[in-house]
Amino acid sequence: MDRDSVKRVGIIVITTDKGLCGALNTNLLRMVLAQYKEWQAQGEEIEVCAIGNKGFGFMQRLGAQISSHVVQLGDRPQMEKLIGAVKVMLDGYSSDRFDRLMLAYTRFINTMKQEPAIEQLLPLSGERLGAPETVWDYIYEPEARAVLDQVMTRYIEALIYQAVSENMASEQSARMVAMKSASDNAATLIDEPDADLQQEPAGGDHQGAVGNRRRRGRRLKGTYGTSTRHHRPVHRRGHRHPVRSGQHAGHL
Repeated sequence: MDRDSVKRVGIIVITTDKGLCGALNTNLLRMVLAQYKEWQAQGEEIEVCAIGNKGFGFMQRLGAQISSHVVQLGDRPQMEKLIGAVKVMLDGYSSDRFDRLMLAYTRFINTMKQEPAIEQLLPLSGERLGAPETVWDYIYEPEARAVLDQVMTRYIEALIYQAVSENMASEQSARMVAMKSASDNAATLIDEPDADLQQEPAGGDHQGAVGNRRRRGRRLKGTYGTSTRHHRPVHRRGHRHPVRSGQHAGHL
């Protein structure tokens, strides 16, 4: 079958295994979903390789055709864990099962900035490879096709490994920023003056005032024993205080 007549696209989607990293996965998956619907509108079929638990779950809910997946990569990417899922997609392109292979991941710019990206992995474009300034005539052993096939396979695997590494770096940066923001917001709530919770609402809204007192009471409950206010124990009417050993009731 001629590759030009194939109406099928392969895409490798790289996401994180865990959450709590802000909108990192959401931004990428939103871009992938828009491209996915555009391909479907053009009558193309899509095969997916999901790297990362978040993308794998999203593609399952979407009902996409998942050819391979790998999850639980850990904090550092390891090529031996990726190679199985990646080889399925490379073999699919080599056997003309789809006409092009795309790569979706989050590109690491700096600590405060990460960008979702969808790039064409195969066929390789001239922009990625570059054009040589001069032409050299090489002698290959074994033949040139066998050597270039091996070199190009390793090159594509290195590109995917780089994308996974950048995605993990983006994950750690986004998680650091998200946790810093959450800590700052929590500190702001803790440092709010109690007077805001005690203030009576205008118009005699006693229900709102009661709610404020209850919220204030819950906050004080967590700091009981460290507050500078004096907390006097409350005793019901008709109950007597216990008599301590060695004392008379009259001394109480």
